[in-house]
Amino acid sequence: MNLKVLDLSRQILAYVREYDHVSFVEFQKWFPTYKSKGCTWYFCADRNIVLWEGMNKEFYQALQNLLDTETISMNACSPLMVYMADGGLLRMKVFNGKIPRIGSKTPTWIPVTFSTSPTEHVLRGKGC
Repeated sequence: MNLKVLDLSRQILAYVREYDHVSFVEFQKWFPTYKSKGCTWYFCADRNIVLWEGMNKEFYQALQNLLDTETISMNACSPLMVYMADGGLLRMKVFNGKIPRIGSKTPTWIPVTFSTSPTEHVLRGKGC
């Protein structure tokens, strides 16, 4: 892992520790230099299960590093209670409580937050 990604991992961890249950919208506000159009993070390498669009590859690598080391957890959340309140939604079908099966034909967004304390809605998988 390069030093830039490692440093970014530390910054993300500090932010998550301070604010807890952080959405991608919050990340975009606090880390605007890492915003990137056309860059999508997928769940478990399925191009139809979307975690977020709009952050660059380094940012997603830094998040994945924290998830791989179990330093933070990725938790499914309500798109209305969290993402609409934070000021951003993706325009696609929203996850309905069951993880879509790998190979789904319909693009589906799973809204998530990041926390240092896992909830009952932890997603165990990799973003890609």
